[in-house]
Amino acid sequence: MELYDSAKDTLLKTITVEDREWKKDKGCVTKTGIELPDTYKTWNVATFKVKVYNRENEIIKDEVYKVGQDYYKEALEIDFPHYQEYYGEGGYLKMYFSFQKTTEGPTEDPNATGEGSAKVGSFGYDAKVTVTYNKKTKEIVSVTDNGTEAGGNDSFWQKAAAMFEKFKGKIAKDIDSIDAIASATVSSDAIKEAVKKALGEETEETGTAEATETAEGSKTVSPFGYDAKVSVVFNKETGEIVSVTDNGTEAGSNDSFWEKAAAMFEKFKGKTAKDIDSIDAIASTTVSSETIKGAVKEALSSKSGEVSEPKVTAADLRTNLLFAATENALLNISAPEGADVFYTTDGSDPKGENELKKTESADPVLEGEWD
Repeated sequence: MELYDSAKDTLLKTITVEDREWKKDKGCVTKTGIELPDTYKTWNVATFKVKVYNRENEIIKDEVYKVGQDYYKEALEIDFPHYQEYYGEGGYLKMYFSFQKTTEGPTEDPNATGEGSAKVGSFGYDAKVTVTYNKKTKEIVSVTDNGTEAGGNDSFWQKAAAMFEKFKGKIAKDIDSIDAIASATVSSDAIKEAVKKALGEETEETGTAEATETAEGSKTVSPFGYDAKVSVVFNKETGEIVSVTDNGTEAGSNDSFWEKAAAMFEKFKGKTAKDIDSIDAIASTTVSSETIKGAVKEALSSKSGEVSEPKVTAADLRTNLLFAATENALLNISAPEGADVFYTTDGSDPKGENELKKTESADPVLEGEWD
């Protein structure tokens, strides 16, 4: 339960009732010694407003409870008249305040909030969250939904949202270690990415953000006709990868293979660009796995100033990397503008004595028939 100064709309206290406490008191809980500045000594019900959350950290609609004072007008009481679990006569949370002498009035809100969003794989919607965290310790106080519209995937989203509770007490560096919700891995990873973005956006203004940057990359999953799209968070100083997430890949009928290959995202953590080629592919999804590695490398190179590797695409299936050409076939080679491309047609070293062509033109740099 969050207690606010209704006039200033500032958060005064967060009061947590653990499951075991609620069960022990059979839904009738009393909290004492809740410290407030002595400027609130003459409080009444209108002095405060409250927000109440359930164990899944979902906000409870205010029509479900009533806020008032106890019989002796000494405690703030939140009544739940329709609560039926124990006595069938409702439940309550009763709070007695302890006023501390101060000349400064209500204390500054110790918490800050941030908002973040991340694409949920290829499912066509964004996970949107609001994160409340302690400004001093950076510990997460709460994570709540911020208007996610999951459409036909709402049941999966509701299942994944159960992980909001797992963020409480964590700080940014703990997020990647939080377990995903079973059968909702893609949604869970998107939530973690959204939470990290929310924390990064807020702490960056005060100069305490981690030295991270986000880049995007994509590669075509040949010959299946769709692009593997990734978002890569990496440390700007060390180059180490913090996380890799799906960035809206639309795999169509190959979605089951893509979901399986996406399990390799976890393998990139702590790696740098030079380590990527050594990362093992996911069994039975070698093509998708290799494409993911290429997309991650492209994302990193787009931020590091390195020139991306030239792209080789087949104009017909005879020159696709999965086929062997037995006759002349058309092949396209392209590279970033300003790149040098060397090639031969006889299998010799492209940068040796038999070099046929060197070009510095923008892509496509070469179109023609090759043996």
